[in-house]
Amino acid sequence: MTTANANRRSFQIFACEGSPQSSNKAPSYVKALELLGPILRNKAPDELRVRDIWAVQSPQLIRRLYEYVCEERKKGDKGIFAGEKPKSYWKDGFMSAALRSYLEFRVTYNHKKRLDAAYAENKDLPPEEISRILQEQEVEDIKQLVPTDKRIDFRSWEGKEVLRQSKTRVNQRFFRDLILKNYQSQCCLTGIAVPDLLIASHIVPWADDPKNRLNPCNGLCLNALHDKAFDRGLISFDDDCRLLLSDQITGHFDNETVNTNFAGFEGQQLTPPAQHAPNLKFLARHRESWGF
Repeated sequence: MTTANANRRSFQIFACEGSPQSSNKAPSYVKALELLGPILRNKAPDELRVRDIWAVQSPQLIRRLYEYVCEERKKGDKGIFAGEKPKSYWKDGFMSAALRSYLEFRVTYNHKKRLDAAYAENKDLPPEEISRILQEQEVEDIKQLVPTDKRIDFRSWEGKEVLRQSKTRVNQRFFRDLILKNYQSQCCLTGIAVPDLLIASHIVPWADDPKNRLNPCNGLCLNALHDKAFDRGLISFDDDCRLLLSDQITGHFDNETVNTNFAGFEGQQLTPPAQHAPNLKFLARHRESWGF
């Protein structure tokens, strides 16, 4: 597979992640970029004329292409989109939105490679130390993700908050990849192995313990249903990593679906991960916070 084809496939996966809305937009974004590619190759000025849009790896160039496409879109039929069909893809903003998503993908992908390298080098250290090292990695080109219509002073509180939020999104994607890999891309409770249904569940929530946000022992790979139940305190796990059910869920056992998906797994032990087992202190904090 060529680099361009690999980028296309990786971007499609990236665009599908996050929410049902993202998943629905992914095919349109891919098609928008494929339609945009020949337009840029044939009509853009020399400094922005790219032979294959999927081969572009520079976030700075993608940002410039995004700004250029936004300006050309304002020109309507008098700019580079004159005569280009289907008209809706450029007129309704799919092409510019797709470039924004592609920019986020490229910045995220570049940072993930650095995090992967840092993790590989330090994976045998204590998990808390791994988390610290990973969080200290700077996100290069993160300023490229800031919307162009905001003049933000990155030295100000607002600017620092924008960068923090951008870094959080990038790190959360890495954490998902880390946890899914640790559990062989299978729900550690049910064995479900459909990537789109799997969630990297924080045992201690992201907001509650900044030092352990990227701690591989602070994550479980759960399917979407049991992740939601875990997040809402309907289920938890004991020191043997066996499923515990709250009174709120046992009260619905007369429902066949609830009975199958919860009563059927009560007391079941989680599948052990490849390396980083759940931190028992974190599990205890979860049980305590939800009254188990």
